[in-house]
Amino acid sequence: DYVPSKFKIMRGEQAKRAYVESLSDSERQYCTEEVRVLKGLLIILKELFTIEWNFRFKMAAGRDWTRRDPWWNNELTMRQKYLPSGIVQIIPPSSDKPLPEYLTEVERKWRWVEGAAGRTGPRGSFLQDKELVGDDVEMKVHMSRGFIMESCWVLLTGFDMPPKGERPELEDENLRVTTSVMHEEATAYNIGVQIPFFQNLPAQLLHLLVQHGALQDDSDDEGDAMDNDIDLFDHVD
Repeated sequence: DYVPSKFKIMRGEQAKRAYVESLSDSERQYCTEEVRVLKGLLIILKELFTIEWNFRFKMAAGRDWTRRDPWWNNELTMRQKYLPSGIVQIIPPSSDKPLPEYLTEVERKWRWVEGAAGRTGPRGSFLQDKELVGDDVEMKVHMSRGFIMESCWVLLTGFDMPPKGERPELEDENLRVTTSVMHEEATAYNIGVQIPFFQNLPAQLLHLLVQHGALQDDSDDEGDAMDNDIDLFDHVD
């Protein structure tokens, strides 16, 4: 199970307090700053940077992505780290297996954002990983074993990702964030605009885009949903 470093440090002298506070902290749904002691120095780190994230595509991303995804082929999952510099570092599944070209051809960058999918939260609740999942913003959720993040097209876990069928709550059909939930982010990515610009587009222009097919949902099981268009006017509760 995931336990923040500050509670491991506290456990040495205040075991009961560390236990009680760690139980309370397990309900937190965002990354935070934590203090680590290294050679007598206090170093402030973001939890995000300390975690090696396991990564897979959701079926909604499209066959072109899932067929190349190790997880969908019953292999070791792809992994990545978010660096303080704003760069996303991709880690090969194993030392003898190089990264596929589609993961290395573009430098990926990330940043914190205020919210996504109709939700907002404290800083550390949502981030944007643009180059791989477009302008999608991934939701960060806390579980007993650690953090998970998801967008409509990807799932990341802060622990070893279970194989298909082993953890039903981590299967696509049981995850909350879908293309309908993230319709603004998905549509903005598919028409190649930034979220703030997309949200400020006049309603008349949006209707023209729909009229001319720019926002028509024409995805299918054989296609690549990340390269197809999402219907802007799908109802979202």
